[in-house]
Amino acid sequence: MLNGFLFIPFGGGEATIRQYINTATFNYLAVEHLWKAEATLTKGWREIYQAQVSISGEDSRTRPDPSERIDYAPKPLEPGDEGETSSDETTGADDLFGDSDFDFSGKGNFSAQDEVIDYSDGKIPVTADWLRILTERERSVNLKTEFLRDSRNDPFAPTRGALLRLTGLYAYSFTLGRHQTYVIDGEAAFTYYQPLSRRLVLALALQGGGAASLREGRLLPQKYWSAYGGEGSVRGVEYEAIHVPGGGRLGLNMRGELRYQWNSFGLVGFWDRAQVWRKPSQATWWGMVDGYGVGLRYVLGFPLRLDIAFNDGSLNNEPDEKQWWRRLYQRKQLYFSIGQAF
Repeated sequence: MLNGFLFIPFGGGEATIRQYINTATFNYLAVEHLWKAEATLTKGWREIYQAQVSISGEDSRTRPDPSERIDYAPKPLEPGDEGETSSDETTGADDLFGDSDFDFSGKGNFSAQDEVIDYSDGKIPVTADWLRILTERERSVNLKTEFLRDSRNDPFAPTRGALLRLTGLYAYSFTLGRHQTYVIDGEAAFTYYQPLSRRLVLALALQGGGAASLREGRLLPQKYWSAYGGEGSVRGVEYEAIHVPGGGRLGLNMRGELRYQWNSFGLVGFWDRAQVWRKPSQATWWGMVDGYGVGLRYVLGFPLRLDIAFNDGSLNNEPDEKQWWRRLYQRKQLYFSIGQAF
């Protein structure tokens, strides 16, 4: 039973309360435990081409991080909405709640010692009830194909050439106790390296992909959602902070670096950009998130990388400082790693 206080703006009974909660958006930091077994067959030819086919079985469990709170945003109700239902296209979620989660009889096991939650403040603590409701156990069988064309002169620190990677996936996935679905997923990634002088190299990367459920009205499993952010996509942004409630179906990531190398030392300026959307019609260039910064490189048989990055502030939920340098400091991220960023 979910114990709490909830204000329904137009009155309403049991059906309205069910709709009010079931059509809400629940945004939270998740932790995934994954078990995977995979078999792969690879064929290469003419040194630069490679094709790969793999089949895998996965068992995953995704649950909210107990140390964080759940952001809760109900869909606004209008007069006369009671008893209406919404599809996955508008809510982004299946019915998370069963009959046992609601008690309208007034005979529940609630006592004065139980925690009462105010669902109207937009924040929910991760209690045992919410862990049970929002934890997903998924199993899937995946058939994946991949094609590569690699003409780079060095796989670790390329200065010329290109890499093209095309990936397609077909999966049968089912969430224990809820539903099953078939998923298609595709991705294309292209990186290009052009020397501008003996010491200066321009590096560009473009990656895009999309996923969909083949069963109408079924939620796309969370493991196939598109999300960006972090060292591997947009520096200056928290890991996978670029996402949409209910899961992104389409994503685009662009990256650029200008690399200067002098003996063992290097200097890099970079710009990363990405966004995800639920529908292709929602895609727009102006709504994308930017990260930018500079980095140092030191080659010791392989490059050591130190980057300082800043985001454009579009994902910042905290009030901005008045001084520009304080705003910039709020948005910074530091990265230290091995090898080039891409």
